[in-house]
Amino acid sequence: MEKKKQVRRNMIVMRDWTKGDLVKISTSDPFGAQLESYGVVAATFLNEKQTTIFPAISVYNMRTGIIEDHYVYDLELISESSA
Repeated sequence: MEKKKQVRRNMIVMRDWTKGDLVKISTSDPFGAQLESYGVVAATFLNEKQTTIFPAISVYNMRTGIIEDHYVYDLELISESSA
């Protein structure tokens, strides 16, 4: 019997978010205009015992100067924390 070679396509690479990660925040306002800014991960709310459908992460937004909760799908990793 001949083994078939498995090819992985569109593989999603996941990693744990850590405090201090530099991220790009991509959101939109209620009227549909795209808003982009940069921030630093302040805290994560990921729970090992219970998985949420849309996990949120607290990010210090450098444009507004405040800590905001953002869904993971709004964030793009720019640089990992060294800690």
